[in-house]
Amino acid sequence: MKKILIVILLAFVVLFGVSILLKNLSLRRITARLVSLNTAEIKELHYRLNMLGFIPVGEAVIYKEIPEEYDGRKMYHLNASAFTYNVFSGFFSGKAEVDSFVDTTSLNPVVFRQKLFVKNKYDITKEVFYDQSLGVMTIAGVKRIIPPGTKDPLSVLLYLRRMDPQGLKEFDININTNQKTYSLKGGGEINSKSINEKPYQLIKLKADIRRRDKNPYHRSSLSMLLVRVSENIPVKIDVFSGGFFLEAVLMDIR
Repeated sequence: MKKILIVILLAFVVLFGVSILLKNLSLRRITARLVSLNTAEIKELHYRLNMLGFIPVGEAVIYKEIPEEYDGRKMYHLNASAFTYNVFSGFFSGKAEVDSFVDTTSLNPVVFRQKLFVKNKYDITKEVFYDQSLGVMTIAGVKRIIPPGTKDPLSVLLYLRRMDPQGLKEFDININTNQKTYSLKGGGEINSKSINEKPYQLIKLKADIRRRDKNPYHRSSLSMLLVRVSENIPVKIDVFSGGFFLEAVLMDIR
C-alpha cells in the first residue's frame, strides 16, 4: 500500500511539473505572437481554464468589441463565453455567455446581460441596466444606487486593456452586476522587454475584490499577466475565491 501511494505521488509530481513546463512554453509562444501582431486585427482571444492551475476543465473566448448602435447611441458591444469540457459532464457541466453595451468614451456600461447554466443546479438569465448620470442600476425592476463609473466584468476588462500602463500602477474600480458594489483595487509592476528586437511591456497586476460596505465576507483575489504593445492583452488571469483557484491561460489568437 505504501509503495502504491509513493507511485501515485510521484505520478502527480511529474504531471504537475510537465503541466507547468508546457504552460510556460505556451506563454512564451503566445507572447511572441502577440508582439508580432497588430493588436487592432485581433478578433478573438481563446483561453484554457485550469482548475488549481494545472487541471484543464474548459475554455473561454473574449471577442473584440464591435461598434454598434444601442437605444440610438453609438456603443461598443462586448461579448464573451465559456464552457466546461465534456469529459467532466458526469459530475459537472456548465456554460456561460455574457454581453455588454458600453459608452465608447467612458467605457461605462449601459446594459449587461448574462446567461449561466450549470447542469442539475441552475439556469440563470440576468439583465442589468445602468444610468450612470443618475447613479442608478436596475435589475429585475429593482433600482439600486451605484457610485460613478460603476462597471460590469466585461467593461472592466476593456477598461484595463485600454488603460495607460502608468494608470495600472494603482487603481480602484467599482463593479456591480447584482446587489452590492464591489471594489477591484490593486496595482501593477511594469517591465520593458523585447522579442526579436520588438519592444513590449510585461505588466503584472495584483488586486483584491471586496465589498464597498467593508463586509469581511465575499472577498476574492485576482492576478493578471498583461502583454502591452498598443493595448494591454491578458495572457494569464488567476482568480482565487472561496478556497477555489481557477486560472485562464491564453492559448490562441484569431
